[in-house]
Amino acid sequence: MMSDFHAALAELEGTPAQGPILAAFKALEDKIESLFNVVSSNGGRLDRFEAALHAIWTSSNPKVVCVLCNGENHCATRCTTYPDPITRTVQASKLGLCTKCLKAEHPDDCGQACKACRLPHHHALCPGKRVFAGAKRRKHGNSFHHEMRQHNNSTKFNSPTTARHQRNSHDDRH
Repeated sequence: MMSDFHAALAELEGTPAQGPILAAFKALEDKIESLFNVVSSNGGRLDRFEAALHAIWTSSNPKVVCVLCNGENHCATRCTTYPDPITRTVQASKLGLCTKCLKAEHPDDCGQACKACRLPHHHALCPGKRVFAGAKRRKHGNSFHHEMRQHNNSTKFNSPTTARHQRNSHDDRH
């Protein structure tokens, strides 16, 4: 590309009427060459900088490892080997982990509480959570509380008092 530019400049040098244009093109050529040199010299530094940045990123970004099953790419809240709070709690106890923070070594009272219910256990061990269901849980919110509301609503209609009330209102209508 630059060789074409140089060839065009050489042709213009032979014509006297093109003097001001030729001067502008030569100034432009000098600026382009200067920019090219800056880019070339920084290119090597940028490559070294990118390589160093990549090395820092990979060394400081460890893979996620589940504390319960030692599996990679998931945490305890997404463990499918121990999918429910009971099996997770049993495994945490077997491994000697704190049930509040799932760490092996920490102060006697780590003070952690569940993110979901604020009780003193890790949210992966929350009895309000059931088998990992991914999108289903996100769609319905906290499934434990949702199911408890459904259960409470269904038991309202099955109590002896409610049944008697339903019979009386049914008899009144007929």
